[in-house]
Amino acid sequence: MKKEDLKDKTLEKLTSDLTMLKATTGALSGILLVLFTVTVYGLLSKKDDKATFISLMVVAISCSAVIPFNIRKIKQIKKELSLRERI
Repeated sequence: MKKEDLKDKTLEKLTSDLTMLKATTGALSGILLVLFTVTVYGLLSKKDDKATFISLMVVAISCSAVIPFNIRKIKQIKKELSLRERI
């Protein structure tokens, strides 16, 4: 897989990538927060069917692994944009 270099991208492309990453990370965080809340509530309130809520908790935990990668990419893009503003 080819590693894309941020220095090769235009300023407009970096800005649009930053906006897109912020929006998707925020949406994913919100959805995962709702999913965690629903699964914890389901685990605490339901006495008979806990398998569904346990599997949903596993899905939420596995999907939350994407968030640190997005945050790291956002920081890299912000750093590159700040370097370009200095020049």
